[in-house]
Amino acid sequence: MIEFFVLLPYIVKLMIGLNYAAAGYMYVAPPLVVIVEMKTDAINMSPFIFISSQVYYSNEFDTVMRYEYGKYLQSAFYTPIVRGVINIVASTWSLLTSGNLTSNNFLLSSIKNKLDILAPPKIIVLGDLKKPFTRSLK
Repeated sequence: MIEFFVLLPYIVKLMIGLNYAAAGYMYVAPPLVVIVEMKTDAINMSPFIFISSQVYYSNEFDTVMRYEYGKYLQSAFYTPIVRGVINIVASTWSLLTSGNLTSNNFLLSSIKNKLDILAPPKIIVLGDLKKPFTRSLK
């Protein structure tokens, strides 16, 4: 078994190491929330959560942050790469059974059912903040 790992290309070893390093960070540290200008509400690329500046300054922030924090916790549990693979399977299943990517997606439905308890204890906000603004989840 050790020979298998020794023979892996350096880039594969690096990707595996970064995957576990990101998961380890997510177990002990808060998400890094980056405020950016974009068309979608939010994108989760663990350990970073990119949130639209329109959402950040609106009343939707609480719901969107809880939803993205649920994905963050899933990535910490499964590791980011494995969660990505599971998400592809879940999205494909949803597409085949319901005709869209989210209706029967078992990863996303497990988050949607627990939004009331998903609140990060704290977040680290990065980005070009247009005005001094402090956010907290309700």
